[in-house]
Amino acid sequence: MERTTIKLLTKYLPRYGWAAFSVVEDTAAGGKILTGWGSPIQGVRPMFITIDHQKGTLLVVCPALATAPQDAMPVGQLADTLTAVGFANYAMLLGRFCYDPQDGEIRYEFGMPIGGAQMSYEQFEHMLKATVAAVTYWAPRIQEAAMGARTGDSVVQSFLSHAAEFAR
Repeated sequence: MERTTIKLLTKYLPRYGWAAFSVVEDTAAGGKILTGWGSPIQGVRPMFITIDHQKGTLLVVCPALATAPQDAMPVGQLADTLTAVGFANYAMLLGRFCYDPQDGEIRYEFGMPIGGAQMSYEQFEHMLKATVAAVTYWAPRIQEAAMGARTGDSVVQSFLSHAAEFAR
């Protein structure tokens, strides 16, 4: 069986419907692809897909979804932002939002062990759909909290009331 490579993923991306991508790096140790989704009107969400053969992992990263620098925002606003990030992570089954306290960057990551195996198209598609769904739903709410336009509690309550509609 072949292993997952950048070349393989560049075949999967157009099949998924994303023909716009750039191979940033492709070496024997791994590689990186820059792609994304969106529109000029709604905004484009960049995404990096990285393969590390030494660690046997594939990592999808949507960088800079919001910023919440510790030293440049009120403590309550930072707490609301981190509440939104923490609750998003609690509510999701796949992937995670990450906060970098050094520069305040909030990004989304989805990591998957691949070992030496070849990732199927269906696995790749599932990973991208989960990423797009999580970022599309949660990033605007986290951004609003980071801008002070929404409290962390309102993010939690909004999700819980939305989830309650499905329970009926």
